[in-house]
Amino acid sequence: MSAAATSLRDKTPGTTRPETGGTTGRAVPGRAARGSLATLRIVLGWSFLWPFLDKMFGLGFSTESAGAVVNGGSPTEGFLLHGTKGPFAHVFDSVAGAWWLDTLFMLGLLGIGLALLLGIGTRIAAVVIAATSAGRYFGLGKAWQNLPLVQRPPGSADPVHLMTAP
Repeated sequence: MSAAATSLRDKTPGTTRPETGGTTGRAVPGRAARGSLATLRIVLGWSFLWPFLDKMFGLGFSTESAGAVVNGGSPTEGFLLHGTKGPFAHVFDSVAGAWWLDTLFMLGLLGIGLALLLGIGTRIAAVVIAATSAGRYFGLGKAWQNLPLVQRPPGSADPVHLMTAP
């Protein structure tokens, strides 16, 4: 088979690739659907990255300049001291403003924001969640996986098995 024919076949959704034993089909068919999901991913990424920037540099939206991390402020102290109530409030009060918690919080905002915004790490996160069945515990994953829509999505001849895709 010519290189041009192989290249065209590899770009056709749902065609098999004998050299890898897999398919080139996409989990989400349709350019509009993929574009919508990409837009959602970018918006979610920005919703994590923006608070990081605001708390780090005190841009004046949720964090004033004087409370910025670069000016010695703590991104966790205000919420943990004043926003927690109940039997575990004293636990949160004791760690409010701790350097290690502030560092973890800011790294979390930055890491999640960049990963979603740049589209990196999303497959790793999905694999970890799926491999550990994290959604089945303290979530609706068990009920979700039994829905007919999940078992056989519209327009699909076979059940979707994302974990077996190459």
